[in-house]
Amino acid sequence: MDTEIPQPSSSTPGTGAAYAGTWRDRWTARRIAAVVGFGFVYVLVYVALDRVSYVYPVLALNITPWNPPAALAVGLLFVRGLRWFPLAYLAIVVADLAVRVPPPTVPVGLALPLIQACGWGAITVALQGPLALAPGLPRQADLLRLIVASTVGAAVIGALAVATLALGAVIPAGDFVDVFVRYWVGDTLGLVVMLPLVLMLVHPPRRRELWRIVRTPEFAAQVAVILAIVGYVFDRRSVEAFQYFYLLFVPLIWIAVRQRFAGAVLAVALVQVGLVVAVVAAGYRALTVVEIQALMLCLALTGLFLGMAVDQERTATERLDRTRRLSAAGETSTALAHELNQPLAALANYADSIRLQLDGTPPDSDAARATAVHLRRMSTRASAIVRRFRDLGSSPSAVAPYEISVPIQSALASLRERAEREGVRMTVRVPARCPIVRMDRDRISLVFENLITNAIDAAVANPAATREVTVVVRSEARGIVHVAVEDSGTGIALESTERIFEPFRTSKTGGMGLGLPISRSIIEAHGGAIWARAARHGIIELWIPK
Repeated sequence: MDTEIPQPSSSTPGTGAAYAGTWRDRWTARRIAAVVGFGFVYVLVYVALDRVSYVYPVLALNITPWNPPAALAVGLLFVRGLRWFPLAYLAIVVADLAVRVPPPTVPVGLALPLIQACGWGAITVALQGPLALAPGLPRQADLLRLIVASTVGAAVIGALAVATLALGAVIPAGDFVDVFVRYWVGDTLGLVVMLPLVLMLVHPPRRRELWRIVRTPEFAAQVAVILAIVGYVFDRRSVEAFQYFYLLFVPLIWIAVRQRFAGAVLAVALVQVGLVVAVVAAGYRALTVVEIQALMLCLALTGLFLGMAVDQERTATERLDRTRRLSAAGETSTALAHELNQPLAALANYADSIRLQLDGTPPDSDAARATAVHLRRMSTRASAIVRRFRDLGSSPSAVAPYEISVPIQSALASLRERAEREGVRMTVRVPARCPIVRMDRDRISLVFENLITNAIDAAVANPAATREVTVVVRSEARGIVHVAVEDSGTGIALESTERIFEPFRTSKTGGMGLGLPISRSIIEAHGGAIWARAARHGIIELWIPK
């Protein structure tokens, strides 16, 4: 068994230290290259997105009816952390130089990107801190928090930016309200429409859900209907377009009801892109475009909240069904515990009796005594396992802060003997500063015991030299701890990544199919999430809030 836990580095000189230093240098060089490469790609994507959305600007400034780069910047800071703030500011400056005409004064040209970057950073802080936005937007409250933060943040950013333009004599003071409304509508719409999509694309379960939706023929038909209605509404270059705007609600409601929240997010983004293309092609006046975007904001809010309502209703129905099946499983396990506990206790008594008899005359046998002790130990352990499964149906025990490595090591200790017998090499990688999580230690230990047991089962299908199980712990900036359990087995097919968490579904001979469903219930009870990744090898991932 090879369990790799970071230890203080040795100062002993020698070839080992030299090799470690070389390895660290290479790792550092790769890390720097990865950071530089990511930064370059981000700036490139930001500038490209800024260019294609640069329509109907006010005085060639960063004031347009739709500003999707704002969502890209907030998404960067939310996922990667505020340490990437310089990159967000740099991207704004580069986009201003590449796309727009610079403001007439240097102070204004430097202040505007700083106001934007600081404003987006403040929105990120609010979403990570007081508003506590959950990754993947699983609840209606998360959507409401995102919309409130986007609306209020865009208003504050717009007021500061337009005040800076007025003080710098870039715009007349009398145009403050008109320019502010355009700024606020553009940034709010960019955040409300695009930020949910950005957050879902970086969240693995949501990303798989989006991929599943776009591959369905029904979604292709829905997209065709949206494009047809957009073309019909804006084919007429007059105020009549407003009379037919309500037609766009029809495909949006269709998608929200059928494809739930993820489909609504895709549909809203698609409608927004279609509107921008249509109004530019039709040559509408800038003021008319702002009015159309205000209607688009109402359409987006309707679609997103409807999709979330359908999402939560179906999720509640699925959880209720899962709870019913788990309740039946709990009753079964309770009955088994009641039936098995008595004979197990009798086995322990028999073991004690054998030991006492062998202690008398004639002289005992060491081998028999060792067998009796072994029998006692194994029967006690079996009784404890039965009690633990029975307790799953009871109320949760006290939750306390523990290092995440504590339940992992507990699970490894219980499986060490089997791993050594099967020739499976187990590795654990945790940060040097192990994250602390408030949890029910015993139940989280049971989760890791289930996951590592499944990983060992998958690994033993390989030749002995390639049997490996790896547990990787990572502390993320969003206030969560991410854990991945990876094995060297054949992996999980894409169509099975959700089905393996259904009760009584198993591919193992003699298995009950309850390990993963119980693990999911425990993790979700802690406010986290667990999912399987489709890959060449088996990977189960989970996150738990700190």
